[in-house]
Amino acid sequence: MKFVLFLLIIGSIKLANAGWGAFRVITPENMNEYGIELVQLSKNDDFIEFCLVDRYVRPSGEIIYKSAWLLETRVSLPSKNLNFESHFNKLVVNENILSTTVLTSYNDEPDKCQMQFKVKLGKINNSFVFVGYETPVNDGGLRYSIPLSSFQ
Repeated sequence: MKFVLFLLIIGSIKLANAGWGAFRVITPENMNEYGIELVQLSKNDDFIEFCLVDRYVRPSGEIIYKSAWLLETRVSLPSKNLNFESHFNKLVVNENILSTTVLTSYNDEPDKCQMQFKVKLGKINNSFVFVGYETPVNDGGLRYSIPLSSFQ
């Protein structure tokens, strides 16, 4: 009986931890709610330049922090298909992803852009930023994708 009770307690702790992690699609309308800032810095006939600010993103390899990637997909994807977490946890290969770029232009000064990147204007509809973890975690807080076309 004690063993069964122990398993129930352990199972409920794991479920509680997993409940803290969430996935969202970030848009201009909801980004302030999550403490994320994505700003268009410039735009010309070829490129759009963005700045992403999320205080929980740090350089790749620091396991307790999230990482950010710029993704280009084969086709524009609906919101329900934008959780790329299993692809980065190497659990599933997402065949829709054509290219992946780690956003490493990290700056720790609060009044400066953390991650600055450019996207070709012709590829904006198939370009996304995914923020999450490189390895599976029980409770990683908010993981999210940003469809960049909604910020142009």
